[in-house]
Parts: sequence; structure tokens; C-alpha cells
Amino acid sequence: MKRNNLKAIVWIIICICTMSFCSCGTGNDDDIVSPPRNNDSQGGDDNGNTETPDEETREYYIKVTCPDCGGDKLCPNCHGSGTGCKTCNGTGQYICSICGGSGTCEICNGSGNCYSCNGTGYKKCLYCSGDKSCHVCDGRGVIYGSGSSQKCSTCNGNGKCTYCGATGKEDCSICGIYEKGKCKYCHGNGACSTCNGNSTCRNCGGDGHCTTCNNRDGKCVKCQGKGYVWVLQTITLDLVKDIGEISKVKRPNSSNEDDYIESCEAELISNLNPSWGIPNNRYVCFTPTTNSSNISVTYRVKSIKPGSKYKLHLAFSPETRDGYQGLPSKIGIVTTPLHESYNKDTQGHLLHYSDQIVSGTEITTLESDNVIDISNGLDITINTQVSSSDIRNHTYTRTLRISEIQLTPEQE
Repeated sequence: MKRNNLKAIVWIIICICTMSFCSCGTGNDDDIVSPPRNNDSQGGDDNGNTETPDEETREYYIKVTCPDCGGDKLCPNCHGSGTGCKTCNGTGQYICSICGGSGTCEICNGSGNCYSCNGTGYKKCLYCSGDKSCHVCDGRGVIYGSGSSQKCSTCNGNGKCTYCGATGKEDCSICGIYEKGKCKYCHGNGACSTCNGNSTCRNCGGDGHCTTCNNRDGKCVKCQGKGYVWVLQTITLDLVKDIGEISKVKRPNSSNEDDYIESCEAELISNLNPSWGIPNNRYVCFTPTTNSSNISVTYRVKSIKPGSKYKLHLAFSPETRDGYQGLPSKIGIVTTPLHESYNKDTQGHLLHYSDQIVSGTEITTLESDNVIDISNGLDITINTQVSSSDIRNHTYTRTLRISEIQLTPEQE
């Protein structure tokens, strides 16, 4: 009897030590995982920050290796040297693609003069071509015709060009009256309008420093030289435990008006051949309990960071069971926030999709186009939308095969 008690005490001590060890290893700030991939269960996209989340929100985050530096803490461009401007390759000099490094205006060749009037600001009069004579009477002041003559009405008999005021010139239409004679591209200074005659690299200021880390210390900017960032975790639902509700239907052949049963039965199909490509090699199959009604399954998400935005991702498995026909299905998806002040009857649903076709022979993935702004939690309801004629004609099935439900965060 004493020996049995001693064994029991030793066993309790071992359990306590094991629990202490596990609790110490969970949530350790030194635990860093690889950067998350798309639809990975660890995190969302590659954004993140280095500040440790506060205790209230810590459970929603995960520390991942910095996707920019790969954890080596160094700037991925200069590899820690602090030099190596991408524009000038660290030389500090900029070769203009327009002037080729000459620094002179490509239009006036550095003269600063208008290319049209050669810097005078004027061009020959369009009417008198510069000779100052009236273009109607050719400067005679009179017009001859039919053996008689009469005074030119254009110049009033003085023979002078009235258009240019007998100056023989007019303002240049290119350089205008505000920058008369000056090149309109360089404004008269003769410098290239693109680089302004300055060969110093404008990206680094001429010192050739790395403009990616920009602080010349060679540290990775994204992680601030820490080698890791914090990201919101992607939420992957447990296909069995996170079932919140299954719709009810009246029990067939029952005379009791209050006799209802669940519309479907859930079965976990696991240990599948990896060649199917089904996430985690398993799925939950929801089989209707009656032949007369569609089924509806609601998954409930509670462990979500309040006020965060997520995108919904769902994957549906093909039929893998022997003896079952791989018919497609038609489904609808609605999402409703878990908030006591939210009324879905008046405010509608966050997402609402209808008549989505789910294949019976290959994996079907559906992703929301819009971001879901979630306050406290979320109900995700998936229901079949298959008609009785579809069932009779064996074109669609009301069986659901759900292999994955994820909420991918829009990183802060």
C-alpha cells in the first residue's frame, strides 16, 4: 500500500514538472519561427513590427524571422556595410541619361538661347517677311487696277506694314514675351533640365551611402537590426472543435411537431493519401440526415484580435471515399460578427456569397475579395443550395467536405 502511494506521489511530481516545463516554453520571446507563407497557419503577410505586443494582445501575435534580412539583422542591399547606393552604385556620381553627364541643356546645347529665334526674342514678320512694307500694296501706298489707282486701304497709303508696325519683326512664339530670347527648357541658364548640371547623385547626396537602410549603420530597416518581426497570426479553425451550430430539420416520419434533429452528421476523414493535395490530409464530411433539406454548418471564431481586419479562406475536399460518387455541390457562405449590438436582420452580413460551385473531384478554394473588419468574433455559416431536382437528377449533392478554414490578417 505504501509503495503504491509512493508511486502516485512520484507520478504527480513528474506531471507538475512537465506542465511547468511546457508553460515556460510557450510564448517565449526568444522563440522565433520561419517567416509565414501565404495561407500558412503561423502568420499573415510579410509586414510586421519589432515592438513586443502588450500582454492583452500578445496571444494574437507571433514572432517570425524577418523576411527582408532572413534573420541576419543586416540590410539586404548593402549587407551591413552601409554603402552601396542603388542609383550610383556607391560612386556618389550621377550620369544623366539625357545629357550623358555633360550637364548642358540638350535643346540649346548650353547657349541658353531660344532655338527658334536664336536668342533675339523676335522673328521676321509673317506678313512683310522683314522688309517692313505693306504686304497688300507692296509698299507703294496705292493699288492699281483697270487703268486707275486708289489708295491702299490696308496701310492707308503710307506703304508700311501695319501688322508689325513697320519694324519687320514680331515676338517669337516659342520663348514668348516673358523669357524673351531664353531657352524655354533651361530658362536661359544653359544647364540640362533633367539634372540641372549637377552630377552629384540625388539619391545618396554624393556620399554613396546605402539608401535602403539610409542610416549608414547597415542594419535591416524592417526589423531594425533585431532579426525578427511580430505579425498577427493567421487563424486556422479546428474543423471539429470550432463547430458552433448545425441547422435543425424536422425528424422524418415523426408526428411530434417539436421533434427536430440536426440536418447533417459530421465525420472526420483523415490519413488521406498526400497525392490528393488536401490540407493536412484530412477533412470533415457533413452528410445530410434527411433527403428533403439542405444543410447548414456554422463555425464560430472567438480568439480574434478586436478591431482587426481579415480575409476569409476556405478549402473544400473532393470525394475520396470508396463507393461514393464525386458529385459537385452548390453552397452559400455568410459571415456575421459576434457582437451583442449587431443585428444581422437589419445590418446584414459582412460577407454574403451564393451559388458557389464546389467540385467533387478536385480541391476547391474560395477566398473573400473584401477584408472583414471584425470587432469581437465571427460566425462563418456554410450552407448547401441544392434543389430537389438537382438531387433527383444526380447532378449535385448536399454533402459538404470542408478541409480548411482560415482567416488571414491584414497586417498593421
